[in-house]
Amino acid sequence: MIEAATILSAILIRWDDFAIIFLLLLMNGIFNFYLVTAIVILLLASLNDFAIMSMA
Repeated sequence: MIEAATILSAILIRWDDFAIIFLLLLMNGIFNFYLVTAIVILLLASLNDFAIMSMA
């Protein structure tokens, strides 16, 4: 629904609202990308540890 508010504020030419909502969406996307990347790195590291332990 936040995306719809962004589009609606752009259509209604409410640039102040559009900028605030868009920046919040952008920050949320960057944070989620960082979080998912960190989780994937941790999962790959733990899988690598399990593979090394199973070979020993």
